[in-house]
Amino acid sequence: MTERDKKAIELEKVLYIASEYALCPEGKAALIAMQPATEADEARAALAKTNAVANLLQKLGSPRYGSAEGAKPAAERAQKGGLLSMGELLRVMRALQNFRELGVWFTSGSDEDIYPLDDLFRQLYPQHALESFIKDNILSESEIADGASDTLYNLRRQIRSTEGLIRERLDAMIKS
Repeated sequence: MTERDKKAIELEKVLYIASEYALCPEGKAALIAMQPATEADEARAALAKTNAVANLLQKLGSPRYGSAEGAKPAAERAQKGGLLSMGELLRVMRALQNFRELGVWFTSGSDEDIYPLDDLFRQLYPQHALESFIKDNILSESEIADGASDTLYNLRRQIRSTEGLIRERLDAMIKS
């Protein structure tokens, strides 16, 4: 497709409008960077995928998923052995939730509906154990659950116990 053809069909404008529906910057960038198929077979395969998604959306409704913004760089750093902040772990957990939800949605379709999309959705690997571990142990970007480790649990229990003793002694001093 020539630049003239792209301009005639307002490809840039269409891609920009479509990108406004993306939930994360990575998805938006991928949409804007999309190029038309150059081979007939490639175009047919892309149309089959588009039709399959449209059929699934019509039959199953929209899948539940949210933003996974920032998960990719965090996952790449973790893969290289880097440490992640609690906020990054929460972003990874949200991405894992999305993978699981999309996988459930996808497998709810009939074999006939999902066949053209099989190569895309089979790349999503739910990691339920990791997702649950993060969810159970990271409460927010600034708070770790007591049960995240035995040491942390024991330290926080000792702190609460010491705080209680201090309160009791202060109350005793005030009342005497």
